[in-house]
Formats: sequence, structure tokens, C-alpha cells
Amino acid sequence: MTDLSSTERLDLASRLFKTYKKLASDMDPPAHEYVEGDGDLLAVMISELRHYADWRGIDFDSAVAAGNAAYFQNRAGEDHPYSLGAEVEHPERRHGYESPEEDSIFASRGIVTSIYPERDGTQTYHVRFLGESDTWPLKNADLRPAPAFPLVAISRGTVESLAEAERLLVETGARIRSCELRGTSPSLHDMADRLMLSAALAGACGLTAPDIRRLLEPQVATWTAEITKPWRPVHASRPNEMAALDFPQPLQRVIEQHGRSEGLRPHTEPAERTHGRRPG
Repeated sequence: MTDLSSTERLDLASRLFKTYKKLASDMDPPAHEYVEGDGDLLAVMISELRHYADWRGIDFDSAVAAGNAAYFQNRAGEDHPYSLGAEVEHPERRHGYESPEEDSIFASRGIVTSIYPERDGTQTYHVRFLGESDTWPLKNADLRPAPAFPLVAISRGTVESLAEAERLLVETGARIRSCELRGTSPSLHDMADRLMLSAALAGACGLTAPDIRRLLEPQVATWTAEITKPWRPVHASRPNEMAALDFPQPLQRVIEQHGRSEGLRPHTEPAERTHGRRPG
């Protein structure tokens, strides 16, 4: 078998697990309807592989031992196992609350945002953990590959990554918050999506759904302030000016802007006809 990198191995294993998960859920009734979380589902999958090994006369314990040995050998033989955008875990970061006094929450799962080669030939991975703006410089020994992110279906499609789930939960939370500030009812889709995304991120990061919402609260507050800013007329005519102002703007507001423009004649006032004559 062609030697694979850790990223390629992780991708292959993720596809296998997702296929198993889909096949199990598509059965009628679902094969594992009451299994909670991917960790439990993986345990069920392993138990069923043991049934398969017994049926085929394969020594399951020897296969598991050989697999573990190959895993550690592969990891030790790779100097730079992580790539940009890879999801990783830092096992030594504490889950949940750091202390009752600080009342802080930390997630152990993050994303590799940049890689710096050091003079000694090693790599320093800068990782941004969920809910944080700054990155942590870490070595290979500090990290381990994160399990595949649990697929979560929401009203806007299927979410497959930590970064996508974080962004969508912030945007959804901001829309809900802006509705609350206006005294209107949030969308039922947004309310359901917030529950689904919070649960998925909680399962991936080893936290609770309330912990996830607290962790992302600063981002939600910032985005809420941005989308609730009062609209102000802008003057732009060139494409680059419009792009810089996030054009297009809401049509009704543009109409209102032009309706308030200086020098605009009422509809009842006819324009002066020149019949081709130049103004004197």
C-alpha cells in the first residue's frame, strides 16, 4: 500500500466513518437510533468489526495491536504532520471552567492557521482555538489530530467543519440577538439551527452547549452591533467604490436616498424642453 501522510490517513478514515454512519442512519429503523455522539458510534462500529473478525476467523486483538503500533510509528516518522486548515486538539488545555474566580471557558479543539519552520528543522504550528481571536504557537508533541467533525444538518445545508460551524453559529446568534433588541420574534429556523450547531460544537470540543454559547458570546455581540448599525446614505458611482461599500444596498433604501436628493423635481413639475438648443 502506498505510504500516506497523516492528513491523507485521517481523510480516508473520516470517509469510512461517515459512510458507516450514513449506512447505519439510512436503515429503517436506524441501526443506532439512540447512540449519542460520534465517540459512542465509533465504539459500536469497533464492536461490529469484531463480530466481522470472528466471522472471518481474524484475530481481532492482534489486528488492533498492530494498528496501534503502525499509528505511533507513522506519527513518529513524520516531521510535519499538520497542514494549514487542519483541525487539531491540544490535550493539555483544560475543558470547561479554569477556576470559579476567573469563570473562563477553554476549548481544546482548534485550527492550524499558520506554520513557521524553525532553525532546528522543526515546525511551530499556530493554532486558533474555538472562540479565541489569538493563536497559540505549539509543537507537534503538543498536538494530536482531531476526530472528524460531526456532520450536522441545519436549514442552510450540511456543516462539515469546526470553522464553518463556528461562523454559522455566530451569524445565527447575532440574528437572534438583533430580533430580541427590536422586540420581534426570531426565525424558527434560526432557533433550531442554534441548537443544532451548539450541540455539534459541544460534542466536538468536549464542552456543553451553554459553554459553547458563552465562549462565542464576544463574537456574537460584535456581529450583532455590526448588523444593527443604522443605515446611512453613501455616495458612490464607480464599481470599486461600490464594492468597498458592500454594494448592493437594500433597494428601498436606495430609492429613499434618491427621493431625498437635492434638486430632484417633483413628478408634477415638467422638465424644461430645449428642443436641441444649447443653454444660453
